[in-house]
Amino acid sequence: MKTRLQTAMKALVLAAVTAAIYLPGLQYAPIYLANDEPKFALQARAIAATGRDLDGEFMPLYFSEAGYPAGRDPLIIYLTAVFLKRLPFSEATIRLPTALVGVVDVVLMFVLARRMFEREALAFAAAALLALTPAHFIHSRLGVNVLYPLPFAMMWLLLLLAFLERESLRTLFAAAAVLGVGVYSYVAATIMMPLYFVFTWLTLVRKKSAAVQYVVAVTGFAIPLLLLFAWHVRHPARYTELVSAYRIYDASRMNPLQGAKDLASYFSLGVRSGVYWDFFNPSFLFFSGDSTLINSTRRSGVFLWPVGLLLPLGVYRIVRFRPTWTNGLLLAGFVSAPLAAVLVAEVAIRRALLMVPFAVLIATGGLEWLFSAQQRLLRIAGVLLLGLIALQFRSFYLDYFTEYRDRSGVWFGGNIRAALEDLIERDRERPASAVYVSNRIPFVEAYWSFYAVKHGREDLLLRTMYYDPSRFTAQVSAADGLMVAPAHEEPTESLVRASGWRLLKVVTEPNGPASFMLYEK
Repeated sequence: MKTRLQTAMKALVLAAVTAAIYLPGLQYAPIYLANDEPKFALQARAIAATGRDLDGEFMPLYFSEAGYPAGRDPLIIYLTAVFLKRLPFSEATIRLPTALVGVVDVVLMFVLARRMFEREALAFAAAALLALTPAHFIHSRLGVNVLYPLPFAMMWLLLLLAFLERESLRTLFAAAAVLGVGVYSYVAATIMMPLYFVFTWLTLVRKKSAAVQYVVAVTGFAIPLLLLFAWHVRHPARYTELVSAYRIYDASRMNPLQGAKDLASYFSLGVRSGVYWDFFNPSFLFFSGDSTLINSTRRSGVFLWPVGLLLPLGVYRIVRFRPTWTNGLLLAGFVSAPLAAVLVAEVAIRRALLMVPFAVLIATGGLEWLFSAQQRLLRIAGVLLLGLIALQFRSFYLDYFTEYRDRSGVWFGGNIRAALEDLIERDRERPASAVYVSNRIPFVEAYWSFYAVKHGREDLLLRTMYYDPSRFTAQVSAADGLMVAPAHEEPTESLVRASGWRLLKVVTEPNGPASFMLYEK
């Protein structure tokens, strides 16, 4: 009992330290909202306020919207709705649930590594490796759902290890049920959670389990999926909508069997095998990271570069000294992590974040190998690598809150927050009969709705017209009004002068370039 209490206290301290790293400045770092953040947030607010989504459906399983009829995954929306019941609608609030998921990940890693390595020091090292992984930190601070499969994968592995030790049917049921629930965390999880269930099944086969254990596993996995089955019965087009949304194959002219044949074609396999191997490019993993500045700072990899030494050492340790089934699951989890991304032929770490916990556990094994070596030089190397990890993370962390904000602004759509909040404030001082917003601003309806709700000005949405710049004269006809457009947008910039509009403000990025223009008539 005392040992459990001590472990719980250590986990709480670990959670507090991680929160101190992960939670500060959510309102301004990342610099602006990524385009999916307001979409998730608006659905969550609708659920918190009415129990219905933006289309009026009561407590849906998936959240359909214009441009994505297949529907957004539910877990992040319902979790965010819980927070919005008590907290104000803001950038920080909608990012907070994901940041806390990141904190939970670190605590789960501590518990999981403690069970695997049976050494508390290594458990703390594994937790630190995860907490200091750039890709994990970055995606913990975005109000999107790409991080949400990670706790389910770690809980599954933890419960599976517990089952292998005690053979409790309840534990096996829980391990399988966690995977079933995890399917609702992120679209990639619809591929990966069933794959982990296959790993569970193979584990049962290997240990020559009794028939009842197979039944328990299948039941645990299937029960959460009954909701998914019922949803697809009610919305039979969802499969085709998903295939079309992610361009897996041409669902408009192919049935699933033909689509599978197309995926297995020589050309398709060639393209997708290239995508798969790109995920294991050392530059991608340890130096430059994702190609977008939303998902990477481009000054560090998915992992910090010292992990690039620990990871192969961990693989060597498994192959040479510890070829156990459990370690085999770690390798299988790591090498299979990009499969969902390969299906959509996109090298994007947000679609393969499940590689992170498996890589961290393998790298921790490499650290164990160094610390248990007889040669003093290898033990010193282990300490030095941990020190280098801390130093590089410090550099990454400082860059994230300073120069990265300036570099990444254009990737987050520019300073749309300043433009729209300025427009809201001007209308508060002098109400306009109409508000004109250029439809050339990407995802502007979601952003405008978000900031109108944030400032309690939903009345503005009733006075808003999204105009097409090519039809400016015909659409922008009010006697007075406010207008926001991309900087130097044509033909808007030429036509406003001839239509009696005057320039109010040029909205700039922190590093200087103009991003939006506000006009008044």
